[in-house]
Amino acid sequence: MQSKKLEEVFAFSIQAKDAGWTWQVYDLEGVVVAEGYSSTKVEAHAAVGRVYGHKPAAEGASARLAWG
Repeated sequence: MQSKKLEEVFAFSIQAKDAGWTWQVYDLEGVVVAEGYSSTKVEAHAAVGRVYGHKPAAEGASARLAWG
């Protein structure tokens, strides 16, 4: 998986939904560059961290990246 440069990633959101958590990462123009669903809030935070180039997401987190 390829990480976007940190300075190109601007913000993220994590929201409770159904039995889990959805998350989105936005670029400087407000465009969603990554999104996913995780079964726990901890997994959602880990998935966002992976997009920012930190340690890998916890097991069970799913992601869709909008860039190659």
